Amino acid sequence: MRRSADIPAPAIAAGLTLLHLVLAVFALQPAPYVGGDNGAYVALAQSLAERGTYLELWDPALRPHTQYPPLFPLLLAVAMKAGVSTWIGFKLVTVACSGAAVAASYLWMRRVSTPGVALAAGVLLAILPRPLALAHEVLSDVPFWALALFALWAAVPCEEERARLGWAFAAAGLAAAAYTTRSAGLPLIVALAASFALRRRWRELGLLGVIVGAPAVLWWMRGRALGAAGYTAYLRYVDPYQPSMGTMDAAGWAGRIGKNLAHYFGEHLPVVLGGTEPLRIAAGSVLVVLALAGWARRLRRAGAAELFLPLYAGLLLIWPATWSGERFLLPILPLLLVYAGETVRDGAATLRMRPSGIGVAAAVALALVVLPGTAQRLRDGVRCTGAYLDGDPLPCLTPVWHDLLAVPMMARGKLPPGSVVLSRKPTLFYVLSGYPSRIYPPSADPAELFRAAREAGAEWVLVDRVPDLAPIFLHPVLRARPGDFCVVPRLSLPDAALARIEPGGTPPADPTRFRACPIR
Repeated sequence: MRRSADIPAPAIAAGLTLLHLVLAVFALQPAPYVGGDNGAYVALAQSLAERGTYLELWDPALRPHTQYPPLFPLLLAVAMKAGVSTWIGFKLVTVACSGAAVAASYLWMRRVSTPGVALAAGVLLAILPRPLALAHEVLSDVPFWALALFALWAAVPCEEERARLGWAFAAAGLAAAAYTTRSAGLPLIVALAASFALRRRWRELGLLGVIVGAPAVLWWMRGRALGAAGYTAYLRYVDPYQPSMGTMDAAGWAGRIGKNLAHYFGEHLPVVLGGTEPLRIAAGSVLVVLALAGWARRLRRAGAAELFLPLYAGLLLIWPATWSGERFLLPILPLLLVYAGETVRDGAATLRMRPSGIGVAAAVALALVVLPGTAQRLRDGVRCTGAYLDGDPLPCLTPVWHDLLAVPMMARGKLPPGSVVLSRKPTLFYVLSGYPSRIYPPSADPAELFRAAREAGAEWVLVDRVPDLAPIFLHPVLRARPGDFCVVPRLSLPDAALARIEPGGTPPADPTRFRACPIR
């Protein structure tokens, strides 16, 4: 039997990619991700494909978009031009990006570590349950993961003596692509620049500045010209969803860092690893401790990856806690696995343990922690895909989210031309219905909702029962002014309904029920 060291790295990378792609297809969830960013990416891609512009088609003002860099929407636009038009098709685009990310991760691992550590970490990365789930959410995080790891892979030869300039060109180009996929690519660029500067690779540093600087400056200048606040403005807000709460002070920053630490160590990293809760929390803690030990040992010869890890982790800690999530861990997950694997390898060598004993222990740990979660993910994917093939376009969503997305689908083509709707998820409402939308204001004051409706030209509001916004802001307005709203029966479900806004309307005879009204 051939050892992994005897098999070419591209061949193993291809095998791991195939394994990951097969599992990701079986784990597929056909329904759209409910976060809303996916709706923005699809709408921006539609703008690029159909208009050649970068506009927020979901907004009635058709504003130029300045928040999300354009590379991922451009990729979706290319897919649209090739005939992709369904959520399943868009999901398969990100599945392909996830396969590329697994390949990039293994190639980087093999280049910086021993074949055994790289293979073990690569197999684990290919089968972890949460990355399998994230592979089919139409978000920029997966392609960013692929580009970031390819950039780190290309940067390794640049850190060696007499490296060819072509590797620096590739690393810089990939870093630029990563930055134009997600603004969180800035830590990657800083890490590459610092690595080149520490090694006095002035040619490579200059090349990085030219290749990365051009798109970065152009994107920044476009945002400034259009009056964009940029991501730094969101970082400063106490709550990015409620700017009226003001900006952060020192105590606020400390509290945010504490919350993010608790979220990532107590929730997000364990969820990535899968398994039952006690085991995955323990596994996450062990992984972090081992990875930090391995990272610290590498600092004497720190490369771009060793610099990227603390820079990117620091960004996660100051990111708004309401936005934290497992998907942000993807670019540093391969680094954590390799550093932890090297710590185990070197510790076993110190204790003079036999490699076979280490392999058995690793297999047992893998079976206890990861495989149950992966198996459950595959069962859920098969079940949800079966329900989708049986005719449910939104399978396996909770009732409140199912109805929130189903009503816009029911409304497509049924509202008068030019209709605008206030809703919780404007981007998804637009993509699913074809009608522009804005979010209803975070206020229980009826005057605020009517003002927002006038500004948007909205005559409709989507009433939902998702717990964290509508019951706090929208429902009190409906209770205070029941006569100013009527519900369209044919566009109503148990947990969501489309209502027409009619200021000055007649109060209903029954105060517990809204008037019914047809679509005019």
